[in-house]
Amino acid sequence: MQKYFKEITRPYDKCQKLKRVTPRTLNAEKEYRRLKKLLTHKTDNIDRTLKISFKHPEKYHGWIYLTIETVQTSITIHCSYAFEPFDNFIWWMEGIRFDRLLSSWEIEEEGRYKKLFVYPVDNIHLRLVVVADDHYALKHCIYKKEHIALDTIVRKEEFIAQFYYGFKNFVKNDFKQSKWSDENLYDTLKQLDRYFDCNWDRWRWISPYA
Repeated sequence: MQKYFKEITRPYDKCQKLKRVTPRTLNAEKEYRRLKKLLTHKTDNIDRTLKISFKHPEKYHGWIYLTIETVQTSITIHCSYAFEPFDNFIWWMEGIRFDRLLSSWEIEEEGRYKKLFVYPVDNIHLRLVVVADDHYALKHCIYKKEHIALDTIVRKEEFIAQFYYGFKNFVKNDFKQSKWSDENLYDTLKQLDRYFDCNWDRWRWISPYA
């Protein structure tokens, strides 16, 4: 896994074309270790009710709401077209698909930030942690317990199926280009399909939308 650290933690250059690079000031390995110290959720308490959904808000254009529901909590993340988050979503999901887990998905809500982390628990379970923080905490990775908005453990198959088919169901059935401006999520879905629907047919059998 060490071979991926150079790519994941490479310094962000504003003149460089953004491709599989997430801006950060602390390398991913240290950031994960620092955050892990705050986690208190027992690793033998498996959440079997994870549900992921994407939707447009009724009145506002330029937003897509990502809702994550677990047995204990539900949070909604506001994805803004002004800070297009779905290129990094593809990279994040690709990393999970190939067990390159020391990366996070960062979403800016036009002033607030949320970051989604995934930790390996064992061969079949993943730990999903969502951090909600302000700019200072994000920049310096100084997280506190109150920054943790969600901490749950799920089966890897269920995690991938929920995120993948949740996004796919939204794009195919509910996505409206006029509400999201120019970014083409149909192309984004095609890229995601290459990692799961085409190359790994097993995920079709557990589609929550089949």
